[in-house]
Amino acid sequence: MRCLLFLLLSCIATSVFAATNTLEVVVADPFIELHTGPGKGYPVFFVVSRDDRIEVLKERTGWYLVREHQGREGWVTEQQLLHTLDPDGNVIKLDAPTLESLSRSRFQGSLMLGDFDGASLISLSGSYGLTDHMSVQLTLNHALGNISNMEMATLDITHTLFPEWRVSPYLSIGTGLIRTRPHTTQVQEVDTTDQMSFFGAGVRLYISRRFIARAEYHNNYTYTSRNENEESTEWKTGFAFFF
Repeated sequence: MRCLLFLLLSCIATSVFAATNTLEVVVADPFIELHTGPGKGYPVFFVVSRDDRIEVLKERTGWYLVREHQGREGWVTEQQLLHTLDPDGNVIKLDAPTLESLSRSRFQGSLMLGDFDGASLISLSGSYGLTDHMSVQLTLNHALGNISNMEMATLDITHTLFPEWRVSPYLSIGTGLIRTRPHTTQVQEVDTTDQMSFFGAGVRLYISRRFIARAEYHNNYTYTSRNENEESTEWKTGFAFFF
């Protein structure tokens, strides 16, 4: 499980921070400060003067890596970059990583890892945005427990409360099927398939134009053939991407 989580984080980090098509802009303010890293805590090591050209290489949570004409590379804030001009003298426009991206590409895929009532959980899902606030999501879960394994297929409706926020909370409600496969062979156990429902809450953090980090919690109810409802908790975290 830890190896899979490490591989997931490595792959996503490589994709998020991979170089994209570059953009060349002209400094319009008296100067732009280059930081050694993407944050105000990193020191300023160079200043680019007005009318000099810089090349925008990539974005990381509101900071942009740029290269000035002598080859120096540093990080500038989004606010500074918005005050630059394109080679034709027009103010540049930056695509902010919000659900405006989803309005153009409403399909989203997710890979998440977590815990289902003590069992290790792997979750794959795909969703379609009906509006900026509402989406439908199909999820396939596989939980590996000490006593039994569980496979789940669920369909839910998700409501994003503040889609324009970089850190955006959401609520969900859904239903589905859960199949339980006991490990033991000492007792005559059979696989069971039951209906389930759930409600949940989560939060998403927009990392770039295509990638977001997600974390969510579910409260699940399983309606067994014994006419007894079983309650379980589920949490998971991972990454999602637009396509």
